[in-house]
Amino acid sequence: MRPSRSRGPPDRVLLLSQNDLANLPEWKTYATDPTRANFLALKGVTRVKPDLRLQLPAALARLWLSNEDWRIALHAALIAQSLRLTTLASYFSIRALRQSGGDVRARLLLARLYWDRRLAVAVLNETEIARFSSRRDRGASRRRLQTEIAILNVRSHAYLGELARAARWLIFLQHGGGADTETLVYFLFCARHHRATDAQAYVSRLLVPTLNLLGPRPRAAVQAGVRLALLNLLRGRG
Repeated sequence: MRPSRSRGPPDRVLLLSQNDLANLPEWKTYATDPTRANFLALKGVTRVKPDLRLQLPAALARLWLSNEDWRIALHAALIAQSLRLTTLASYFSIRALRQSGGDVRARLLLARLYWDRRLAVAVLNETEIARFSSRRDRGASRRRLQTEIAILNVRSHAYLGELARAARWLIFLQHGGGADTETLVYFLFCARHHRATDAQAYVSRLLVPTLNLLGPRPRAAVQAGVRLALLNLLRGRG
């Protein structure tokens, strides 16, 4: 009887892929200086080479073990999150947060991972700390951080049924340039679930410009919310 062959890739293919990653100029540059710019360059190259991208978490973990630079832990967590390796992403985000002394980006990454598991109270704890830490940043960087904090707060408060608090953060987002469609739709469905007609009418008006881009279920929810808004307007006039 012929021995069965493994369906996995041959060892020589795995070794070739590992050698390719080690020989990438972007990897060599990053390993020497793990800045955000060098990380983005490395990520950009591996995005078009899926076999190399799958090796990045292990490669980054080995690099981090060799010098324990918190930036490498943060980048490993980001790659792991993109590959849906939740446990690994959580581990490295916590390591990055501790080693950095509370870096706000590491904290917000941990908050996003909590949100992926719908641990809304844990999310709010992290965003509350991040809100004060973000004051150290200036300009566009601070606005990006505040926007991310607000989005997480809208979703978490809405998930917990705290729609008034969620609405206050939504208004903050609107003043800062507007909330993303995904957050607005999530708030809308939470408002419908809790039968908060005023909140439903409010967010439906915000979603009207994107109505044709929505799927059938969100579109129907927006249309129902707009009808509620019109009824409220007519009752007010009456």
